[in-house]
Amino acid sequence: MQNDFLWYAWVPSLADDEKQVQAALVTEASRSDQTKVYGLYYPKDGGPSKNVFLLVENKDGGKMLSMWEVRSAEIASNSYEMHPVPGDQFEPTFRQPVPGGLGSPIPSGERLTFSSQPFTVKYKAADKGTYKLQMRLQNLSGAVSTSEISVEIDNTDPSLDTNYLGYNGLEIGASFLFPVDWDRLNISDDSLEDSEVLRIFVNPEKTAEIHVYSYTAGQSLNDETDELRNELSADPDVSYVSTPEPFDTQGDVAYVSEYTANKIIWEKDGKLNTTYIIHQPVTGQSNRLTLIPPETATEESKAVLNKIMKTLRFFDRVTLN
Repeated sequence: MQNDFLWYAWVPSLADDEKQVQAALVTEASRSDQTKVYGLYYPKDGGPSKNVFLLVENKDGGKMLSMWEVRSAEIASNSYEMHPVPGDQFEPTFRQPVPGGLGSPIPSGERLTFSSQPFTVKYKAADKGTYKLQMRLQNLSGAVSTSEISVEIDNTDPSLDTNYLGYNGLEIGASFLFPVDWDRLNISDDSLEDSEVLRIFVNPEKTAEIHVYSYTAGQSLNDETDELRNELSADPDVSYVSTPEPFDTQGDVAYVSEYTANKIIWEKDGKLNTTYIIHQPVTGQSNRLTLIPPETATEESKAVLNKIMKTLRFFDRVTLN
C-alpha cells in the first residue's frame, strides 16, 4: 500500500509587533486545538534565561495563551506557568531528529519581544535551507518505527510568487496555485455520489468562492457541457445561461498544461458566475471550475481563477480514506 504525505514547504512562524521568526509547533493528538512552541525566555532585567514553552492556538493567526517553564523530571511538577512582561524576550528553539527521538535544543538566533499584545502564529514560505523530516509510526502493540529524510528548500527563486500556495489535490486529480490567504472548506465526500469530489476555496472576506468539482468523465466535452447547461436551466433561481465558449490552451506557454474546455457564464442571485468544464478522457475524470464572484471588486477573484487555470496539472486521482 502506498500513501502520499504532502508538505508544501509552508512553515509556521511566531510574530511580535515588529517581525516574524520561524518556529516549530509541537502538537499533541489529544489536544489538536492548541500547540506548543519551545524556546528560551530572557527577562529584560538581565536575569538568567530559562527553558520554556509557549501554549498557542493551533491555527494561522492563533494567539499565544500562556508561557510555562520546563523543569527537570525530578521536580514534582514538570512545568510551571510564568507571566512575561513587556520588554522580556523569547527565542524559539528547534530540535534535530536523532535515532530514537529528538536531540538537544538548537537556538534559532532570533528573538521576539513581549508587549501588551500576544504573539501570533503566521504561516510563511520556508526559509532557504536543508530540512530533516522525521516520521514516527506506532502500531497497535506500541512498537515504534522511525524514518527520516533530508530535503533542500529554496523559496528565494525570483519567479516564485509567495502570495500563492500549491494545492496538490490527490482526491480531485489536479494540482494548482491559489492565494495563501484564501481558506479551503472541508466538504464531506460522503454527501456526494460515487466518484464525485468537491473542494471549495473562499476569499478572506467570505464574499467569493471557487468550486473545484471532479467527476467521472463523460462521452465528450460537449456532452458534459450540455449536461451542465440542462442542470442550470432547470434551476428556477438561474436567470441566464450563456452559449458555451471554447477555451483551448494548446501551444500557449502561459499555461502549465495543454487542455481544452468550454466556458459558460450564468447568472444566479444577481451574480454572473463563470464555469469551465474540462474533459479528461485519459485520466478518466473531468473537472468543473466555478467562480462565484463578490458583488463588487470582481476583477481580483477573476484573477485568482485565471491563476488556477494557468497552473493546472492533471493526474490520476487517489481515493482518500
